[in-house]
Amino acid sequence: MDSLKCLAIWIVLFLYSTLAKATDGCLITGGTELYDTPTLNVLTGGYKLYTNSLYPLSSNYCSWAAVSYTGNTCGVCSGLGICVFGICPCIGTAKYGLEGSFTMVLCNFDDHSWLLGAAAGIFGLLVIKRRNKL
Repeated sequence: MDSLKCLAIWIVLFLYSTLAKATDGCLITGGTELYDTPTLNVLTGGYKLYTNSLYPLSSNYCSWAAVSYTGNTCGVCSGLGICVFGICPCIGTAKYGLEGSFTMVLCNFDDHSWLLGAAAGIFGLLVIKRRNKL
């Protein structure tokens, strides 16, 4: 029964840690601007152009961290842009970055330290309870 409780606690902690969702898009150099809406991209050979629709950082988040990179560079066009056969004209201002999947990084890790303390306390109580049975 104790191992079942321990397993349930670990499952809850695992599910809590996987709540972060990754967003695919173009991360502009500097790490705070992520654009997630691609323009029309036809046979570009890996290069994508994105529209100027910024995916905002939520409150209490400071920057974006890479979950995975595609290895491709990308561009963001503030005006009209289209990519056809690797030629990507942009009528407006262009910014450049890296394409991939990104997740938000919390600014203050201390806000979640209670979870680590609670997990350690519950684990300690289970160990004490188990030792007293012997």
